[in-house]
Amino acid sequence: MNSQDTLTSGTDADTPEFTAETLPVKTPLDQRSIAQLVSDLAEQTARLVRAEAQLAAREMGAKAKQAALGGGAFGVAAVLAGYGGLALLACAVLALATVVAPWLAALIVGGALGLLAVVAAVVGKAKLSAALPPVPSDTIARVQEDIVAVKDVQSHDTAHLQRKETP
Repeated sequence: MNSQDTLTSGTDADTPEFTAETLPVKTPLDQRSIAQLVSDLAEQTARLVRAEAQLAAREMGAKAKQAALGGGAFGVAAVLAGYGGLALLACAVLALATVVAPWLAALIVGGALGLLAVVAAVVGKAKLSAALPPVPSDTIARVQEDIVAVKDVQSHDTAHLQRKETP
């Protein structure tokens, strides 16, 4: 690598750069001992890992900012949908009020909403009960089977070795 070559981990201005001048090479490579080369390798590897970690942290920060903006947009959408739902409920009450008394129209719409809420709560409770406790039971069962299999192989190998040792 000549002095003009540059290694970078990205194109960002804050990303650390590695150039021939910043690398700790003090003697020509063909005159360096193995210990010096290994020391340089360890130092350069550590520097590269730090630079990559900084780059990853910066990237995750940018993605977190995008996620926050997306979450905010979803929040606004939920509020607007709520207002739209309320307007539709008012419409249903007013439409039903042309046929029955206004208080009865509001009672009918309110009762229907209550019934829908009960159905949603029952379904939600059933789904939540099926998901709790949040333990990966299938994976645990497979790991336990693997442990038993490894123990069986290990005990078989031990018994086989003991038979070989006894004349």
